[in-house]
Amino acid sequence: MVEGFDEDEARPQAAGGTRVVSFFLRGQTFALPIGRVRETIALGKRVITRVFQTPDFVLGILNLRGTILAVLDLGRYLGLGRAALGESSRILVTEGEGVRKTAGLLVDAIAPWQSIDPAALLPPPPTMRGVRAGCVRGVWAPAGEKPVALLDLDAVIGAPELKPFQHRA
Repeated sequence: MVEGFDEDEARPQAAGGTRVVSFFLRGQTFALPIGRVRETIALGKRVITRVFQTPDFVLGILNLRGTILAVLDLGRYLGLGRAALGESSRILVTEGEGVRKTAGLLVDAIAPWQSIDPAALLPPPPTMRGVRAGCVRGVWAPAGEKPVALLDLDAVIGAPELKPFQHRA
C-alpha cells in the first residue's frame, strides 16, 4: 500500500476524479494513478545492485521481500538529470498492465496525494522540455498551483530498453 494512504484512497473517486500519487522530480511535479502504485519505500539501507551493460537510467535491481525489482532513476529516464539521493527520496513500486511490468521508480520526494479530473487534462505543451516524448499523458494545471504532469506508466516501463526486465505473469 502507498505510504500514508488507506484502502479507500486507492480507489478512483465516483465523481469522475481520479486519485493520484504525486511526486517531485527535479523541481517538477508528476503523478501516477494511485491504483498503479503498489507501495512507496524509503531507500534507507537498501542495496541496489548495478546490472552490467544496462542503460544509465537503470540503477539496478533490488530484492524486495524476495521479489527482484528493476529500479529506474525516473528523472534520468525522462531526461531531467540524475537523482540526488536524500532522506526524502522514495522508490515507487509500480505495476503496468498486460505483460507483467513491475518496476521501482526512484523519485526525489512524494508530494501530497491529489484528485484530478481526467477531463481537465491538457495536452503536454510543446514547451515541456527534457521529458521523453510519449511518457506524459497530459498536464493538469489547478488554479494558482504548479502544473502536474500525469505520466503514462505503460510508456515508461514498457520502453524497449527495459525488455530484459519484463516477464509474463
